[in-house]
Order: sequence, then structure tokens, then C-alpha cells
Amino acid sequence: MMILIVIPAPYQVRDKLQRESSNNCFWFSGSRIRPALRSFSEGGVRDDSVHICNKIDMQVPIRKPGKYTHERRDPHITRAKFNELKDELEHLKTVKQPRAIVEVKRLAEMGDFSENAAYSIAKGRLRGINDRINILTEYLKHVVIISPKNTGTVQLGSKVTVEMNGKEMVYTILGSSETDPTTGVISHQSPLGAALMGSRVGDTVEIQLAGKRVQVRIVELI
Repeated sequence: MMILIVIPAPYQVRDKLQRESSNNCFWFSGSRIRPALRSFSEGGVRDDSVHICNKIDMQVPIRKPGKYTHERRDPHITRAKFNELKDELEHLKTVKQPRAIVEVKRLAEMGDFSENAAYSIAKGRLRGINDRINILTEYLKHVVIISPKNTGTVQLGSKVTVEMNGKEMVYTILGSSETDPTTGVISHQSPLGAALMGSRVGDTVEIQLAGKRVQVRIVELI
């Protein structure tokens, strides 16, 4: 997050910058800048993210949506992950959000919002909590709990032993939100995971690895 601290300018310019910098633009007189910087630091904002400017005609960069901004999240999760996210949502709603609201109200009573850095930080924190609540609420509406069946084929939730390049390795295939290659958990959307899906013990599949075609044989399916 980049924060702009701007020495007073006409209100038309303030409004323009406030809109274009996603509410991370604050206004201080010269005597208030040092306390503002201290408030930002106490609020966890890194020093290299804060910029002081007194040019009212500056161009404020507008962040463009990233490549994966509108990509839908993989809905396949384990029951354990579902419970974890549900507990997080409950904690956000019953603990973090109420506390954040109280803090915003308390700081709002201090007066002039334009020179109240702590208020702006608290409001941003509340906005982040609300965003997370909305994301989790929407995501949990569409999740698909992974429940593998005994079909004899590799599927979501399968634990499979494979032989590749003369070595045996064990992988668990889950949704992309729970992958952890260091513990052998891979996504069903990864090259290896996708190639294994639907295979049986004794089958051999091919994947592209470091620019080479590699054969992978399914040794055991748990």
C-alpha cells in the first residue's frame, strides 16, 4: 500500500487525489506531519510506503486490475479447510469487526478527519476486515467438499504413490487453495495432478517437466 501525505491544496485537488489513490491520501499542515508519520508507523505501515508531496498538480498512479483479479477461486476444499474458514469468518464477525467499529467511532470523535491519521488507518483496517468477511461469505456459498469415493481411480482427495525418474514419491491431490509441495500436497490443476486424475494403478502418464517429457507410473492408490 502506498500512502501519500500532501501539504494542503485546494479542496478540488484534494478530492481528485483522494479518489484516485483509493483513500490512502491524507492532508496535514507542516506541524502535523511528524505526528502523522509516527501514527502510520505504529499502525504497521512501512516507512518506504509513505511519500510526502507538496505538488498539487502531480499525477497519482492508478492501480490497474491484475491478471488474476477476476479469476474464480477453486471451490474444492477438504472438510478441515471448510471448518477453518468458517471459524475465521465467525471470529471476524464476532470479534475483529466489532472491535474495529468501536475503534473507528472512538477516533472519529477526535474531530477533523483530514488531519487524523489514526482514524484513517483504523478505517482502512475496518475496510479490510469487511472485505475479508465478504470474500469468505461468498466463497463458502460455493465450496465443494472433497469426498473421495472408492472407484479405483485417482481423484480429488486421493493419496497416490508414483514412480518418476526411477524414484517413488507420494502425493495427495487436493484443491489449489490447499496445495503444499513441501509436504507432497499438489493441486488437481497442476500439470502432475491433472495428468494423474482418472488414472488407475499400473497406468503410466506423461507430463512436461523442465522442457522434457517425463513418464510417471502409478504404483499405489490409497
